[in-house]
Amino acid sequence: MEGIDRLLAELTAWSAEQRADDAARSRTVERSLRQQAAEEATFVGTLLDLAEAGAAVAVQVTGGRQYRGHAAGVGRDFVAVRSDAGHLTLIAFAHIAAVRPSDRSGAPATGARSPGSRSLVQLLDRCVADRPRVHVVAAGETIVGELIAVGDDVLSLRTEGGGHGERHVAYVPAGSVSEVSLG
Repeated sequence: MEGIDRLLAELTAWSAEQRADDAARSRTVERSLRQQAAEEATFVGTLLDLAEAGAAVAVQVTGGRQYRGHAAGVGRDFVAVRSDAGHLTLIAFAHIAAVRPSDRSGAPATGARSPGSRSLVQLLDRCVADRPRVHVVAAGETIVGELIAVGDDVLSLRTEGGGHGERHVAYVPAGSVSEVSLG
């Protein structure tokens, strides 16, 4: 029996050693894959990951404004953020200073995929038939009005006039648009 007990003790020790080695190898592979994903990450791919997860984010834009809500979608040149109140804000990539997910403490960027093919202007063109009320930030200025037309590189908004109920049209160069809030 001593021989069998010794053999079982050796087998148990060997099995424990194998499990420890396997766990160490698994951690090494996992760490390597995370490192590889971080090295191949793109900003757009990371935003896609956040949008697919419906992650809560804070998007800080140039000029100091910040939008909080859930990443709702990603287009060719913008990210959509839906606030808790249901407002949708489309933010041009070129004007994003930082995106801070509220539930990713210290995780590196991930994702190396491509966004949808629709641009900010193309998405707004699809909305124009509904004549939505929009807040457009362009070149640091906010223009509020009804979106009445979208051209190749211009947005046309019907705005409120100077206190007499007058309505005017404002033509906004699409290239200067940093944010568009709908709703």
